[in-house]
Amino acid sequence: MVGAPVARSRSERMQNESFVSETGSVTLPPMSGLSLNRSGLSSDAISKQAPLAIVRDEGDYLVATECDDVVRARGPESLAALERMQTTGGFWAGALSYELTHRLDPAEAAAPAVADDRQLPDILFGHFRQVGRLTAQEFREFNQPSTAASLSHSLANSLANSLANSLANSLATPRLGAMHSSLSQREHADRVAIIRELLNEGDCYQINLTRRLHTETRGDARAMFYQLDRHNPAPHSCLFDFGDLAIVSASPERFLRIDGRSIETRPIKGTARRGRDLITSAKDHAEHVMIVDLARNDLGRICEFGSISVEDLMRAECHPGLAHLVSTIRGNLRTNVGLIDTLRAMFPAASITGAPKPRVVHRIAELETVPRGFYCGATGWFDFDRGITDLAVAIRSFTISSAGTDLGVGGGIVWDSDACSEWRETELKAARLLEAVGAYECEAGETDALDGGPNPPSSARKCTTSPLA
Repeated sequence: MVGAPVARSRSERMQNESFVSETGSVTLPPMSGLSLNRSGLSSDAISKQAPLAIVRDEGDYLVATECDDVVRARGPESLAALERMQTTGGFWAGALSYELTHRLDPAEAAAPAVADDRQLPDILFGHFRQVGRLTAQEFREFNQPSTAASLSHSLANSLANSLANSLANSLATPRLGAMHSSLSQREHADRVAIIRELLNEGDCYQINLTRRLHTETRGDARAMFYQLDRHNPAPHSCLFDFGDLAIVSASPERFLRIDGRSIETRPIKGTARRGRDLITSAKDHAEHVMIVDLARNDLGRICEFGSISVEDLMRAECHPGLAHLVSTIRGNLRTNVGLIDTLRAMFPAASITGAPKPRVVHRIAELETVPRGFYCGATGWFDFDRGITDLAVAIRSFTISSAGTDLGVGGGIVWDSDACSEWRETELKAARLLEAVGAYECEAGETDALDGGPNPPSSARKCTTSPLA
């Protein structure tokens, strides 16, 4: 059973965790010496140094602190790490890398490997003993120093001051500056041409092609998260800050929501500046239907026969600066299906690979020059005691590591794609994210202006690649 409670008594669990109840309030465990408040956070739980997880949940914010275990696993140890997390129980928050697919599916273990220049873990999750729920209004008031004091009084506890103080150095606008792409516009166009040839030969039907923007500047993850939350709010945004390694995401796309035996996925495919442009786009419709079929087939491997339904097919959903086509697919998991079974069937998400998925994963490894890392993997949380999992597709996501700061961007390539439009789509997806963190895409050979000011963002430059016939 996915997310099933482990074989421990309720009293045993209560001695080790606090957790969010079904109503959103917090069930307080009898833990001697621990000060708890209405939102489930101890007054001294949040510090600049301690691991911190913040994740959107149905419009609210879950703030997780008191991390007593961090799991980092690569390669063959990854599946054992997932099993240990499930056995331990409680609330885990973090991320799965895209490359985890090579561990989940033996057939993918032989796939061509992209040179790993980051050495990121396949699994990065923290076990958090305290989880608080804040409304969107409460959380966003923490970003306003002028209202933090009044908010503290309204909560009648020290949560606001604790959180505001820990973020005092994170409220300024970050400035990451120039970010360089792993693929030039011409290299990207060459790969679009190769993909179209593969499609023409019947090798596959759609391939998601991505590139990585990078700066050696190591961004302040908390500052980046709060700026993104202000300027590019997203339904599955998150911050996972483990000190030396952090992930900041403004993902609009749900990968998996599991509650007991119910499972839901909401694939996104189709992007434009305005929703009405998507409604009339035959190309976007074709891309989207293909991915919906793939997601249904993935669910069919683990769900009860006849339980899968597609709702809100190709609904235009507006987000800051762009719009997407989104569908909702639901099913009921079979009783013998566990967490790893579910990930083997569904991971990585159909929308960031293509069809057919096993073949496309191989092609992606041949076409892309750098590993995706956490980008295109999954971010979110497992509450094993309540049997709930909520994972987002890790798009619109920054990774901050010793190498600096990375942002992945990409899009699905189909037969009637043209290279110029596909490049522009990646720029569109990155534009607001870069603006929020004081960054811009710098073309090959360009550097910061001598006076310290940024060059014009690449999205303002004219696309010079001729559309392919």
